[in-house]
Amino acid sequence: MRGGCIAEFVYIWFMIKTSDFRNTCPSLIIMAAGLGSRYGSSKQLDAVGPRGEKLMDYTLFDAINGGFEQVVMVVSESNEKQIFENYDPLLKGKVAFSTVAQPKAGRTKPWGTGHAVLSAKKEISGSFAVLNADDYYGPKAMQLLCATLKANQRNRFACMVAYPLRQTLSKSGAVSRAICLHNENNVLESIQEYTNITADKKGSVYAQMEGKKVTLKPNAAVSMNCWGFSNDFFERLEIEFEKFLSHNKNEQQAEFYLPAAVQSAIDDKQLGVDMLHLDVEWFGLTHPSDRYHATERLLRLTEKKLYPSPLWT
Repeated sequence: MRGGCIAEFVYIWFMIKTSDFRNTCPSLIIMAAGLGSRYGSSKQLDAVGPRGEKLMDYTLFDAINGGFEQVVMVVSESNEKQIFENYDPLLKGKVAFSTVAQPKAGRTKPWGTGHAVLSAKKEISGSFAVLNADDYYGPKAMQLLCATLKANQRNRFACMVAYPLRQTLSKSGAVSRAICLHNENNVLESIQEYTNITADKKGSVYAQMEGKKVTLKPNAAVSMNCWGFSNDFFERLEIEFEKFLSHNKNEQQAEFYLPAAVQSAIDDKQLGVDMLHLDVEWFGLTHPSDRYHATERLLRLTEKKLYPSPLWT
């Protein structure tokens, strides 16, 4: 076992052992309201596992085993009934489950990830984690998120699971990634979005920045929307969303992004974000061809006995 992996397991074990399990277990918000315009269909309900499992099933499986006891799915008004009827029977007796429709208020698309989280406010009473429905994060990410939130029961706390850039590239084409800069104490300082990121055959990674080609470090820490927050972050989101609306209320394409709200809170010294580094496999569904790679990887993980087949019994 590599030294980095040993350190990851030791840290997870330490966080679990030092957590106060008398505290309310953190909740999990899964953002599943995306329209899948680039994917071409509903990513949330696409069967990619060996027995027809959805990608979100694996996140739920890992989250339950990692210690989460409540799941709130933020869905669209059009798919809420289908998602609830799919997951309520599967999750009954395993975890408290509910869905919340993210309102579009007359728009053709949702208001973005920051608004998606804000939509779940009434369902959450304690600390919470936030994930995308169309990404695979892995069991260690769920364990680490849950243990970290349990161990940090204080206001203005946040954490983020960061992945090395090289673990998040797609074989289907260029991607956009949010590269995170942090200080010597692994506290997040800034988030910089890069577009058109690709890697050559030698493993060198490049992106476009203001129309110019720039070289990126393959091990640069990136955010894949894998966050944890104390409950008072909802108050900050409300403030940021009001500011956003004051400038974008009539803009049909404008979106209120969660990372932008986090960055604003950091700049105002109202939030500290602990970076939790994991060098593990990540993959997601963005382009149609991503489905093949996701199916292949999930089959491999199942063959390695990381997951049972069928997943839900």
